[in-house]
Amino acid sequence: MASTSRIVLAFDLFGTILSTDSVAEKLSGFVGEEKAKQLATVWRQYHLSYSWRLTCMGLYEDFSVLLHRAFLQTLADQDVHLDDSAIKSVLAVYDSLAAYPDVEPALRTIQGHPNIQAVLFSNGTPNMVASSLSSSSGLAGLGNVFEQIVSVDEIKTFKPAKATYDLVAKRVGFDPGKAEDMARIWLVSSNPFDIVGARSAGMQAAWVDRLGKGWTDALVAGEKGKPTVILRSLEEIFDADKGVEAMVKRKSS
Repeated sequence: MASTSRIVLAFDLFGTILSTDSVAEKLSGFVGEEKAKQLATVWRQYHLSYSWRLTCMGLYEDFSVLLHRAFLQTLADQDVHLDDSAIKSVLAVYDSLAAYPDVEPALRTIQGHPNIQAVLFSNGTPNMVASSLSSSSGLAGLGNVFEQIVSVDEIKTFKPAKATYDLVAKRVGFDPGKAEDMARIWLVSSNPFDIVGARSAGMQAAWVDRLGKGWTDALVAGEKGKPTVILRSLEEIFDADKGVEAMVKRKSS
């Protein structure tokens, strides 16, 4: 039975905890800075698109395989040729992505909250996630903040399928069939598709809008189509006015 005082924070990894900026930096050594940014953006779009298409078809390949295939399509579509050695070196960047500067102070704050259970929730395979965590200098000594890694690889389907959010609930001992249990889980992500998926599944969601662009996703109407809170930085996660605990108190009062 879920504790009524426990709050679960389910952190997305790639683009939320770990920055993918180094991907463009690596590519710039082969194609120049401007083209590298373009390639990195298109690659990310194809990577996610591949995962969504497979999920719609009821098929599955692990995230690292899709990363490779999406990169090959990106290169072909953008008429860029890299040899096998260069491709391998670019793909390897994902094993050593740096954490965003706001991650370390946020995680240290979480360590001091006994009623907060933090987990990682990722499209990446357990090996891919574990490798990224161990190789990121910004997370040195902080890996134990996350009590477990919840990987969609366990059920062979990708976010934002409802089954992936139900998996988080099950893994932390909550009942995905109970609205009150799902509402005690907060997805923390910088990806709008992930936020809307979590909200549609009954979770709360904190969208990390580091660039300050504001929420524009219009797919789902109403409250389930937008985040519970918008954070400019992970350090705001326990902000007295708009942080997670403040919102929990506001909703329960």
